Amino acid sequence: MAKHHGTTPANEPKAKEAYDPQAPLHPGIHVYELKMDMQTMTLSIASSETVGMHRALALPDILHLVCDHLIWSADGFPSQESQRDMLMLALTCKAFLPIALDTLWSHMRSLVPLMKLLPTFGSAYRGGLFVLKENVPPETWRVFDAYAARIRSLNHSQNLRTDPSVYEALLRWHPSPLLPRLRQLLWRGGDFSLSEAKLLQSPSLRHARFLLTEYPEQGGGVQTFLERLSETQLQELTLWGKIPPGCLTLVPRFQHLRMLYVWEAYRGVKILRDKQSWEDVHAGIYKSAFEMEQLTSLSLRLPLENTYEFPERIALGNLDYLCLRGSVESLIPLFEVLSADQLWELDLTADTHGSPEGCNYRGLLSKLRFPHLRVLELSTTNEDRAELALDYADIVEPLLGLRALENVLVNFPSDTVRLGDDDVLAMASAWPCLQKLRVVTANSDRPPVGAAAIPTLRALAYLARGCPELQSLELQIDASGAVPAPVSMDRDHGLRSLDMRCSPVGDARKVAVWLNGVFPSLEVGVSAKRGWGWGHVWNQICVLRVLGELGYTDVVAALG
Repeated sequence: MAKHHGTTPANEPKAKEAYDPQAPLHPGIHVYELKMDMQTMTLSIASSETVGMHRALALPDILHLVCDHLIWSADGFPSQESQRDMLMLALTCKAFLPIALDTLWSHMRSLVPLMKLLPTFGSAYRGGLFVLKENVPPETWRVFDAYAARIRSLNHSQNLRTDPSVYEALLRWHPSPLLPRLRQLLWRGGDFSLSEAKLLQSPSLRHARFLLTEYPEQGGGVQTFLERLSETQLQELTLWGKIPPGCLTLVPRFQHLRMLYVWEAYRGVKILRDKQSWEDVHAGIYKSAFEMEQLTSLSLRLPLENTYEFPERIALGNLDYLCLRGSVESLIPLFEVLSADQLWELDLTADTHGSPEGCNYRGLLSKLRFPHLRVLELSTTNEDRAELALDYADIVEPLLGLRALENVLVNFPSDTVRLGDDDVLAMASAWPCLQKLRVVTANSDRPPVGAAAIPTLRALAYLARGCPELQSLELQIDASGAVPAPVSMDRDHGLRSLDMRCSPVGDARKVAVWLNGVFPSLEVGVSAKRGWGWGHVWNQICVLRVLGELGYTDVVAALG
């Protein structure tokens, strides 16, 4: 029992009444004494009174801002603590009640709280499966529908405690759609039941995400769900994991998508169809995706092969995010015809399949003509990394024309890769806005061998001068030789994170003094965990900073 904004009247409280979410609001601020049920997230009224309150709190927009602040979470689904805070806000007064409950019920992790509004929903014995034992009166369905209409986003997954008969019973006793205002659906697990597929249809659905952990049957619930959707209603479609061919062939239906993500675990699908059939399915998805002119975000983790014939021009003027995986030979003709002037982020994986040395990386990367590109991630498939033998200049040099880059990842690790100080100088000169740089060359667990060349500490000096906004750096460095002269700069550099992976180091004290002078804001790096003397370097940096804080600047200068 909780009371807020005033005291309870001296007389006995009124008889308890159920809170009706559809009842109209009356003028004035009504303060309630209510009972709170955390399991069902519902309220019942015990008593009420009217008190004064600031007029600003009667504005719905302000109340929505308060509710959004209280219930914020990283994934959009509130924690139990946030739910409790929101219920306490709903307890405050009737003016707060509908908005607080709308916010509380808008993002649900399962349907169980909604089902618990039905008194016939429960388990026959402790720890047993939830079942729906019998139908309920129309008055109960009216309250159920009022709460169901609040749900905007559902993170639905296979609930091992709910018997499948529950959904069949709901389909018989309750007309679909179950959630008439549902806008976002996220499914994790195997497959829908056909009853779930029909119940969760909603005319307001705009975002559908399916993370499939096992192959559904052809004609299963997910496929049925997609078949029953209107061709124009979806703005986002995500298909991830073990996707049956029937679902993939439905992607071209939705030509009004703004976001399309298809990440298929295609290595195991040969049990379903022969290779040529799958290539045709993938080509159909690529063809339809490149015709969706409204796309702002496109991610296709499907093998792009040479079977797809590109048109003369592909114009995606609204696209700001693109993620692709394919063979170098198939990606080159794509980027020759792709026009995406607003592209902000590109994630590209080269699928070389055992012929890495023969791939034309320079030819591919020279086709990336995106003037507003800020984020670039380049990598190759895992099975090719042990065989790579290439000059990093072939990868870095074609990218130097992308002057607006702020975040760069180049992940082509090999024991024989070659990257020199001059290559890093070229990057520092070409990318003045750089904030994060990850250049993964050799294996992170062992030092470079043979003829491999990696940059020296001088490369860090180039980055310090050329990239004043750099905050995070991952780069293998050879610090075993002579330490360069101190770097003079107009202001302290703000680099905070430095990972030099498994790099050789010589005199730990001299390296520590040099690093501390160039990057005074540097936090203790993860290279200390990789051995090769870097633990001593970070310890020396800590000692230097303690001495500086204690005022022993002359000692620090002498060490330098």
